[in-house]
Amino acid sequence: MTFPPDWFEMEDEQAIAFEDELRRECIPGHVLHGLEVRAVAVADWSDDSLFEIEDGRWALVHLTWKAETDPKWPATEIFKDFETVLKRLHEDFEERTAS
Repeated sequence: MTFPPDWFEMEDEQAIAFEDELRRECIPGHVLHGLEVRAVAVADWSDDSLFEIEDGRWALVHLTWKAETDPKWPATEIFKDFETVLKRLHEDFEERTAS
């Protein structure tokens, strides 16, 4: 299964920028604070991005693009594996485009 049409795999330079931004936003207490992640894809319609976590889980993250003071931000949803998060992205795409 591939990404929905409104999601794009990141090039290396873009991925590095997103990884740096995530580290900047994730203060102590955030679910991803201190974890190694790899930026994989980004939505073209929002600030949502997809990261692979070092332990094999996946994180769907809504970056805020600012320094955070509350560990609930950036909003993050964790998925147990790639198939589960990809299914979610496709379901979300279907909901957004259904008319």
